[in-house]
Amino acid sequence: MNSSEKTVSRPNTGNRLRLRANTARLRFLEADVTPEQHSKILEYCLNHKISVSQFLADLILQDAAKARTRKGTTRIKLHFEVTPEELEKLEMLVHFHQKDNVGELVRELLQPHLALQRIHVSTESKAVRFYLSDDEHEAVTKYIARRGITARKYVAFLALRAIANSRKGRK
Repeated sequence: MNSSEKTVSRPNTGNRLRLRANTARLRFLEADVTPEQHSKILEYCLNHKISVSQFLADLILQDAAKARTRKGTTRIKLHFEVTPEELEKLEMLVHFHQKDNVGELVRELLQPHLALQRIHVSTESKAVRFYLSDDEHEAVTKYIARRGITARKYVAFLALRAIANSRKGRK
């Protein structure tokens, strides 16, 4: 079988298409995914009978809509094991950095990474396009710009998180 004879599996076969937008969906953004991540996303879309473009576009649009209602901060509790020697070193680091506790020290160490405009991770990736109308594209790009993150990585993160959450819901 040559490449032109292969059957193409379309994820959205048999399902309703996205609602019509005011303008044609000619604008696009891209998400960077590894080959394994792409397989997971494609499998999810095939199972739910939606296109990859629709899945990714819906995720970022929903996230942008939810962002308006997000308020306040979130408290994170970290649990990890250290040896007694490592605990002593950690307590010394807290003391030398003039912090009150380990949480403050961890926050100070992580803050430069959280403040970065772009998150860089060197991995082999491929670009997956998703299409948006002019209005949707404008809303998403403004949202991404306000967040100070890259759409290419963030949309892939949202997709993998949604897939993980759907698996938890089935168990």
